[in-house]
Amino acid sequence: MGGVIEKLTTRRKAATKGYGDARRALSELRELGAKLRDERAGLEARVVPLNEAQDAAARAVMRAAEAALDDINLASLTRPEDGRAPRLNLTETRRDALAFAAQVESITAMLNARLADRYERLGLEGIAADEKAAALAKIDADLLAAECAEEAVIRDLEREGAAPLRRPDADPRALLAHESELK
Repeated sequence: MGGVIEKLTTRRKAATKGYGDARRALSELRELGAKLRDERAGLEARVVPLNEAQDAAARAVMRAAEAALDDINLASLTRPEDGRAPRLNLTETRRDALAFAAQVESITAMLNARLADRYERLGLEGIAADEKAAALAKIDADLLAAECAEEAVIRDLEREGAAPLRRPDADPRALLAHESELK
């Protein structure tokens, strides 16, 4: 999106040449905004890198195993033999959870292999969280600049007596911006 600000300035200057030019500039600015919002949505939907997905799977498996072990009544095993035999009171669900906890490494390996296969089969390319945040911040800045330019064109048209409609999803920061911030 290099040079977005320059393009916006050029389009706004073109708007002062006449009503038709202003309408075209407004339309182009709205198309640019739509393109930026689509680009942002696509970036937000991108998956994390494979190694981050595998780390998340390992953490999820470990949490489930710890929960299974935490559910066991260990206090009953520490009682002296006073006529009451130590009991685990394992239900079928608890036995399954313990079996799961005993196989943490193999389950994690199985999930890692499935994740790797999915990434390869679908051609998924992950983006690291810091890279994603930086790219989203850049898009957000470009989008705000486009919306400010759009608002400036609308205000110019209103000064000339036209009544252009504002988008209902327009950024309030652009709508409420002082005139000096729009130039």
